[in-house]
Amino acid sequence: LELPHRAGSVDGMPVSVLILRGFEVRSFASYSQEDLSEWMISMMEQRALCLHNQSVREGRLAKVVEAKDCMGFSFSQLLGAPRVLRSLSKIAVHADQYPEMMGSLVLFNLDPGMRSMRVIRKMIGLLCPAVLHKVVFAETGD
Repeated sequence: LELPHRAGSVDGMPVSVLILRGFEVRSFASYSQEDLSEWMISMMEQRALCLHNQSVREGRLAKVVEAKDCMGFSFSQLLGAPRVLRSLSKIAVHADQYPEMMGSLVLFNLDPGMRSMRVIRKMIGLLCPAVLHKVVFAETGD
């Protein structure tokens, strides 16, 4: 996978990697909205502190590259789980409060074909419209 220079971490920015294959929609739905919001705010505050320290140390604004391995994960399963989508939309509000922290969101190992990318674009556009221009899509084999 070759990323465009603007989306890679060749400039020394931190990368956060998550393998989505292990994400279980039913388990996610079992958490209360309060717990999910507390987790998201806590994660964002910790990340803000780390990026601030790196920014001060390097004399430039540090941003994180979010990399998500999508192999074996079906985004369409989220469309059949309205409670999960509502929860995601509510915690996405917290992420919108920290837009300067994300340099890019790289979704890789996507199933080939435009269908999955259309579903993902639509979901991101609904949940975090300010992030959509930062997303890099890479199908399996790219």
